Amino acid sequence: MIVAAAVWLVLCAGFAVTAPRLAPAARPAAAVRLTVSAALALTAAGVFVLGSAAATWAFQDPALAALSRLSAGKLHADSPIPPDAAILAGGLLVAAAASLVVCGWRTVAGHRAVRAAVGRPHGDDVLVLDDERIEAFVTPGRRGRVVVTTALLEALDPAEREALLVHERAHRRHAHAWWTLAIRLTVAVNPLLRGVRRAAEHAMERWADEDAATQTGDRRLVARTVARVSLLKKHGSSASAGVLLDAGGGDVPVRVRALLKPESPGGRLAAIALVVFLAGAVVALVLMQRTTDGIFDAAHAG
Repeated sequence: MIVAAAVWLVLCAGFAVTAPRLAPAARPAAAVRLTVSAALALTAAGVFVLGSAAATWAFQDPALAALSRLSAGKLHADSPIPPDAAILAGGLLVAAAASLVVCGWRTVAGHRAVRAAVGRPHGDDVLVLDDERIEAFVTPGRRGRVVVTTALLEALDPAEREALLVHERAHRRHAHAWWTLAIRLTVAVNPLLRGVRRAAEHAMERWADEDAATQTGDRRLVARTVARVSLLKKHGSSASAGVLLDAGGGDVPVRVRALLKPESPGGRLAAIALVVFLAGAVVALVLMQRTTDGIFDAAHAG
């Protein structure tokens, strides 16, 4: 168990440090899929590590072991978990569960507020709200709609409006709302991966940017639109921050610089490195599960 926990810790620390640097070098679509998937797998493995440590220590109590027909002595001999480490593991699990509940509650509340403001889908895929705030986002769900306010549309010229709508439709087409939810809930459980969340959300914006550039055929137009929306949101008022992806999100200067260059095929080495982390996370999870099963099977046999 100690070996598996050490492998997980090294992988998690390495991923937390390197993924924010690797993701921008890979193609945006690959960066989103690989970083979010690896973060989920690493966090699941971490929860398993903490849960296994706490459970192994708890079942070393003779009374509790007897209820499950386990040998407390055998468990202690095979995996002598120090009490302090087990209590810390249990405390971290409780904190992670509480953080997950809070994040989930805030996300649901935010989505309900958005749905209350925009109403239910009824055919049109774009909803224009008569509002002074600068907003453009996609509502979550299979029938999500592009929502944009009159204040933002009036501030853009016709070509920029089209680039904005193409960008937002790309978010909907690629289900970015679900990828966003996945990485935010993951980070709620594992705060070591905050930097990975920022990298993943930036990659989603880059993904939508590249789709918009391809469909409009004008990279400079999309760059200008991204920059203008960001400036308008900075000097105006916005309510979607922290709830949904929007056209002015991510690292805007980096997005604009990327759009002012020809489309890059993306770094294969960066993508390969992210694949290695994803594979390592899965291996760590499987190793931890098998190690724990072996310890408890042996205790049953004893």
